[in-house]
Amino acid sequence: PYFSLTQKVAKHFNSMVNDPSSTHPEEVAKTILKAITSESRQLRYTVGDDADSMIQAKKTMLDADFEHLIKKQFQ
Repeated sequence: PYFSLTQKVAKHFNSMVNDPSSTHPEEVAKTILKAITSESRQLRYTVGDDADSMIQAKKTMLDADFEHLIKKQFQ
């Protein structure tokens, strides 16, 4: 029953990986290094404009609306 969903998720992630505007792996690595070497108690670190946008959406939208936004990406 999950085959269709996994196919959609795989397609979405492949399109993100092949998108030239996607966050570069070096930027991700720098953020990971910052997270593991920081003395801060910060639990979450975002990388890239798309992640910042999603965090802001989560903060400002109703849960049901945010869920719809996420699901819409995989339709």
